[in-house]
Amino acid sequence: MSDGLHAESVCERNPGGTKGLGGASKLHNWNPTLSCGLRMRLVLLLALVGSQAACSDPLALDADHLTLQVLASIPKLPDDPLTISGARVTGTTLELDLRYAGGCREHRFAIVAGRGLGKSLPPHTVLRMAHDRDHDQCEAAVSQTIRVDLTPIEGLVRAAGATSLRFELVEPGERLSKVGELRVDF
Repeated sequence: MSDGLHAESVCERNPGGTKGLGGASKLHNWNPTLSCGLRMRLVLLLALVGSQAACSDPLALDADHLTLQVLASIPKLPDDPLTISGARVTGTTLELDLRYAGGCREHRFAIVAGRGLGKSLPPHTVLRMAHDRDHDQCEAAVSQTIRVDLTPIEGLVRAAGATSLRFELVEPGERLSKVGELRVDF
């Protein structure tokens, strides 16, 4: 852990100082009454909390601006109900019109694809939608449009010798969306 060693060496050189860790990783506004050992533990605790927060949401669920996640294997996805009522591709952005019940809490979404593409020209795949309603018990009819960046799958498409991808959308619960087949050109 190079940051820990770096912080320790700064503490040894400057045990009571308030200059932080020096270089590009300065910590500003340190309380000068904190001992160097206490500062070290605080830095390590903050690093640990930050790494746990990053690991707690492996699907990077978001409220409205998503990036397609291309995964080697598809994990169990949050599958709260929603309907994809419309879809269109503009450039390499997929716009999805969603309908779901809620209204009291923030809902988060993800869209994922596997690494396998159908052997056709252009290749074909399915994009799976994930929806987490965060235990929202409200039943208002919510309509929302989200945007999805599709460029993460471009490398797979080009590796298959193509510049376009055909795809269908799968709603939570493994229901095939009624919007039909779509196409993106890279």
